[in-house]
This record gives sequence, structure tokens and C-alpha cells, in this order.
Amino acid sequence: MALVPDTKQGKVTFFRSKVAPWTASPTEIGTTAANVAAFDVLVSAAEDKRAAQTSAEGAFRAAVEEADQAVEAMAKAGADIISAVRTKGRTDSAVWALAQIPAPATPSPVGAPGTPSAMEVALNPNGSVVLSWDCANPAGSVGVIYHVYRQLEAVGDFTFVGGSGKKEFTDTTVPSGIATIVYKIQAVRSSAIGIDAEFIVRFGTAAGGAMTATVTAASPKLAA
Repeated sequence: MALVPDTKQGKVTFFRSKVAPWTASPTEIGTTAANVAAFDVLVSAAEDKRAAQTSAEGAFRAAVEEADQAVEAMAKAGADIISAVRTKGRTDSAVWALAQIPAPATPSPVGAPGTPSAMEVALNPNGSVVLSWDCANPAGSVGVIYHVYRQLEAVGDFTFVGGSGKKEFTDTTVPSGIATIVYKIQAVRSSAIGIDAEFIVRFGTAAGGAMTATVTAASPKLAA
């Protein structure tokens, strides 16, 4: 453990405690009365400066707190005025120039929904088929509905079988004995319609007799 403390206040306290004994016996401890007297002056100066520092730090903390409160009060009042300007700006476009505040940017139209991809398929014990997929929709897209169509044995027209607000759909009307179904999925949001995607689901039988289903994507469609 060090003899002299590391902190400033610790050093001041330590050396103040040595002034009295060193003054009482300067030559006996190997120094002079003049050296101890000069040292006493330095200790007093250090004590004064530490007191001034402590006072200044307290004043600084108080000034920082007062400044923070003043800035917070100013910002709140300014935000209230900006809110009032924006409210008036909804019906009076001249307010933006008068207040020297930029008018709100016209939001960009949200693009059409994305194209479904990466379909996965699972079979339920009751014979229904669970379809799930990914679809990267534009930012701000809400209310996207996925329309699901199917074509049995890859022959004939596609028939609408239902819609889903999630990227998942369960087809509960799969005919028994079917070998292949082509599913077509299209994302729709209001009047905006995304490019559809087709997926081929093939059914089979595993070695133990359990039904299996595999899915592959059909050739991708291109935007018109």
C-alpha cells in the first residue's frame, strides 16, 4: 500500500497531518525548520485551491442543471409552436414561408406488393395441405392479402381457393388421389396487385406408407 494517497484530497489531508509533527522536530527527522515552514505554506495553498475547486465544481453542476432546464423549457415551447404551425399549414400553405419551416414532403406512393417466393409445404393428418411462403413487400405496405389459386394435375384453368392475410394458407379441399397441384399465389393491396408466382406441389408415398409432399417453384414470371 502506498504511503501517500493517490487522490488530490487524500494527498492534502495526508500532508496536513504531517505539518505539526514535522514542525515540532525538523532537525530530528533530517530536515530544517525553514523547509517545514515553506512546506506548511504549500499545504495551505493546496487546501485553498482544493476548496476553490470544490466550490467551482458545485457551481458548475448547478449551472449545468440550470442550463439543461432552460433548454428543455425552450425546446418544449418551440415544439408547441411548430405543432401549431403544422396544424395551420394543413389549410394555409403560406404559413411555411412565414414561419421559415419546410413544408412536409409529399409521401412517395407505396409500390405494388411483392412476389411470393420460397414456398414450403406440409401435410396435415386430415389430408389438408399447409402452404407458407416469403414475400418482400415495399415499406409502408399494410393490408396485403394473398390470393391462392390452384390447378389440378397441371391441367386446365386455375381455380381460386381462398385468401389469407398472412403468408400462409391451408388448402382443406385437396381431392384424394391427386398427384400434382400447381398453386399460384398473388399479393394484393387495395387496387395494387403484385406479380403472381407459381409453385408445383407433388404428392407421393414414403417407404413406410406415409404421404409426402414436395414443392418446387415454376419458372419465374417477369413484370409486363
